[in-house]
Amino acid sequence: MGVSFVNKVVLVTGASRGIGRAVALAFARQGALLVLAARSVERLAEVESEVRALGSDVLSVPTDVTSPEAVTALVDAAVSRFGRIDVLVNNAGIGRVGGVESAAFEDNVRQTMQASLFGMINVTQRVLPVFRRQGSGAIVNMSSVMGRKA
Repeated sequence: MGVSFVNKVVLVTGASRGIGRAVALAFARQGALLVLAARSVERLAEVESEVRALGSDVLSVPTDVTSPEAVTALVDAAVSRFGRIDVLVNNAGIGRVGGVESAAFEDNVRQTMQASLFGMINVTQRVLPVFRRQGSGAIVNMSSVMGRKA
């Protein structure tokens, strides 16, 4: 027997394109209530429209996961709108690559770690108290092929 996501609140970071968009739409097809987060306001609005077209209630919150203030606002908005969060999908991330000899290499690595690792930690730290108050919650952490590259 499968798990029902009808009326479950699912927060998806990096929801404006790619895997995050696909995850959001898949949850919407299962009847979930969606909270979408991403930096791109325009792309986020497009995904929000797609989710609504599938019949799900949705809240879009433009968010940079590297900003603690933005993440706090995201979680507060989700709880204010829906009263809870049942599933967190940590999908936001970037992958800047290039040769180590490149002048931009250090900055690229720093930006990648800030978004892909510390952004995930930031969101998780702010959602965990919600899960604890509720007595339940699930976290899905996405990764990419970047984890296999040296």
